[in-house]
Amino acid sequence: MYAGAGAVDVSDCSVTVVSEPLYFISNKIHNHPAGVLKETILTFYREDEILSAKATLLYFVNATAAVQPYVKKRIGDNKLKATVDDIFHIWSAMDETDAIAQLPTLCSSNSSRVPVVEDELSDLSLIRQTIATLSNRLSDLSDTVSRMPDAQLAVGSVQKPPG
Repeated sequence: MYAGAGAVDVSDCSVTVVSEPLYFISNKIHNHPAGVLKETILTFYREDEILSAKATLLYFVNATAAVQPYVKKRIGDNKLKATVDDIFHIWSAMDETDAIAQLPTLCSSNSSRVPVVEDELSDLSLIRQTIATLSNRLSDLSDTVSRMPDAQLAVGSVQKPPG
């Protein structure tokens, strides 16, 4: 357990914690690139919400060697960016050891404090766009072939005899 936060029995996961940034991360981390999520958090949430999210996460984390470099308080011009990076590193370390299940239930008390990730920013939207483009090309090709006279189709399918 993180030593500076007090004792918490993380084996009892019936605890519910309100943290909009952590709720956002827990619901989006496997569906969107981390860079997009980090940028969304930095532009949407206030400084106090981000700092509180890190403190909350650390409260429920076992202080392993993988987490130790990200425990310290950040200062300076890039404090928020470094703090968000810390949150993602801690989350990743927990995910790798299946410790995510030990977190309490994360929730939001106000749905307007949970940002929407624009679909065009996600990998899935690129896949959807590519499929739509290929579908349109296939449709155009089918239309072209269906408009060809039967004679052209027959000539195109005749092969030279071996010779």
